[in-house]
Amino acid sequence: MDAFQLADTINLVLEAYPHYSIYDLKLFFKMAKLRSFGQTYGRIDGDVILGWMREYDKMRDNKAQEISISQSNEYKAMENKKKQNAVGMFYNEYLKWKKENEAKSNK
Repeated sequence: MDAFQLADTINLVLEAYPHYSIYDLKLFFKMAKLRSFGQTYGRIDGDVILGWMREYDKMRDNKAQEISISQSNEYKAMENKKKQNAVGMFYNEYLKWKKENEAKSNK
């Protein structure tokens, strides 16, 4: 890739993925160097990099979805536990309890 192709590829990546942070890009290129997206066969150009970015984006979205579902399940379990541990009574039960306690204290 020459300087023009590199600059064009960078602009395409920034346009397609403006929400990516520098850490996303660093992780993406680290994964690319480790051949997480397949063999290069001596050819690296904008099309190859953007193809890898699409794969990375899918992986990133799937991981975010897994984390979100996991956190949701943890929250639901926590709420269910709170409900099970909750001690309380209905108003009519309270009135009955209050009446019994007043009767006991008057004796």
